Amino acid sequence: KVGTSRQGATDLADLLVEADYRGHYSHGLNRLETYIEDVTSGACQPNVQPTVLKETLSTAWVDGNDGLGVVVGNFCMELAMSKARQTGVGWVVAKRSNHYGIAGWYSIKAVQCGLLKGYILKKCTRIYVEEEWKPIWRISLSTSDRDSSPDHPVIGSLVYCEIDALIKLCAHRSG
Repeated sequence: KVGTSRQGATDLADLLVEADYRGHYSHGLNRLETYIEDVTSGACQPNVQPTVLKETLSTAWVDGNDGLGVVVGNFCMELAMSKARQTGVGWVVAKRSNHYGIAGWYSIKAVQCGLLKGYILKKCTRIYVEEEWKPIWRISLSTSDRDSSPDHPVIGSLVYCEIDALIKLCAHRSG
């Protein structure tokens, strides 16, 4: 025990296990020792909460207060998704955060809430758009007609590129 709150420890454990499950071992359980060292050395504060420094209807600037990266990341993602539900887009940035784990962890949250519609996978010739895999050379990423639709909480042409978290979804290459 290093003094991390139960919720912070649970969030970190979930993230590390998800990283290993998705094959991103460099960001999985083998990082646990590093997180413990960061807390015990004082580089990371185990029980602080992020604070919003400045915000608009669609944006926010957050101070992570040197907290656990996953705590800061989850806070920022929840805030961004809340803003996206209200205004159509949510942009949140943070300072003074620690390592926040696999980036795909946060985009998966947006997908599960229906706020993110597409991905591009590096080293893959297919793209996942609107719940369907399509050959990348046949997809137009210019979708201005959907960008202005109030039915899409996040810009419809937003494409997230995450090689490690989603590479297993690309079972075969077209060609």
